Amino acid sequence: MKNGAYNALIEIEQTLKEADTFVKKGLALPPAMISQINKLEDLGRNIEAYARATGDKKIIEEIGKISRFELHAIFSWYDMPQDTRMSVARCIRSLYNVARMNDKNSQTMQDVENKQKPPHYSKDEEEKAIRQFNSLVDGGYFPSETLLDDWLYIYGVQGKSPNKKPLEWQKTQIELGYLVRCIWQNSDTRQWAICEQVFTIKGKKPNIKTIKSDLSKIDNDDKNRPKTFDKLDDILKG
Repeated sequence: MKNGAYNALIEIEQTLKEADTFVKKGLALPPAMISQINKLEDLGRNIEAYARATGDKKIIEEIGKISRFELHAIFSWYDMPQDTRMSVARCIRSLYNVARMNDKNSQTMQDVENKQKPPHYSKDEEEKAIRQFNSLVDGGYFPSETLLDDWLYIYGVQGKSPNKKPLEWQKTQIELGYLVRCIWQNSDTRQWAICEQVFTIKGKKPNIKTIKSDLSKIDNDDKNRPKTFDKLDDILKG
């Protein structure tokens, strides 16, 4: 079991390096490389199962050295089929789970640190968040340089570092309000207070009073519903 877990970690690291070589040369990933990426889910699960069974601190530390879990970069390497995308997302989840296996003292320090972090929503659905993020960037809702990890932290995914600046929304204020309500209305009662602090529109905080008023008018008369909401509905289905 131990050898299998360590070999899985080596294979993950090799896959990252090999794929990165193709990307830097501007080459499409060959079928053999894509097949390697498709194996990532099983490799991640093997590592997580071993770490949970043994508490092996060495492998936990090694996983923690994969800066920002570079697997996230794979999402921008090529247009992946949905099955492959899910495989990568599940591998990321397994590695995050391993990295969080700290001793009680470390966990206590992490809890203290979390209380000092900027606010974010409480919705730990990483795979769905990743799918939504990619669609939002592709649709021009966020700038292309927006960091996936910043979105995941705000979304509420556990184990993420706080973003250093708000996410810049590139569409209308009412569309932002609709997005916030659709995603977080059933998971975080502070949604509007947080929205005001974690998003900007043209560098300015959204006007929450206006958003809530406009959404109320739409709710009371469906004729006021913007057609752009339909596109957001498709994106948010994930």
